[in-house]
Amino acid sequence: MATEDERSLVSFLAGLSIGAIAGVLYAPHAGSETRKALQSNVEEAWEFVRDRATRARQQAIEWGARNRNILNQQRQRFLSPADGM
Repeated sequence: MATEDERSLVSFLAGLSIGAIAGVLYAPHAGSETRKALQSNVEEAWEFVRDRATRARQQAIEWGARNRNILNQQRQRFLSPADGM
């Protein structure tokens, strides 16, 4: 007689098998078409990530340059003699 654990395992494996078969039978596209669609989506995602990384790098460069300019201005004000003294 099978134990509760054995019946649960058999039920799980049967459900897994039925789900896999149903997925193959009802897939909207052939495997090659699905792989091409996935590859296209991955390429679009990488392009998006590269674009965002490029923008972030450019923004960081601009902020760095702006902050250096502000720091240099403040340094000049500090080092220059006060007017009227």
